[in-house]
Amino acid sequence: MDKQIDRFLLDYFNKNMKKRYKIEDLKLILLSQKYLRSDIDRVIAIIREKSKKEQEEKVLREKKAIEERPIEIIEEPKKKGFFRRIFGG
Repeated sequence: MDKQIDRFLLDYFNKNMKKRYKIEDLKLILLSQKYLRSDIDRVIAIIREKSKKEQEEKVLREKKAIEERPIEIIEEPKKKGFFRRIFGG
């Protein structure tokens, strides 16, 4: 496990994923450039785990925001009875 390779590959994936390239396409490019499959797969696993954690945190934040949102009570106006509508009041 070479930390320099991992750092390079993480930066490479992050930079290119921001440009909307797919992980599998980037993996093929790196394999064609003679990077080790084990290094690439390890970095992809790290990226997917990080993405999974971020997604879970996002869901928890949204859930908490919904729970903390104040409940707005809307009261329906009281209807006047038949005689009050006719004779006022």
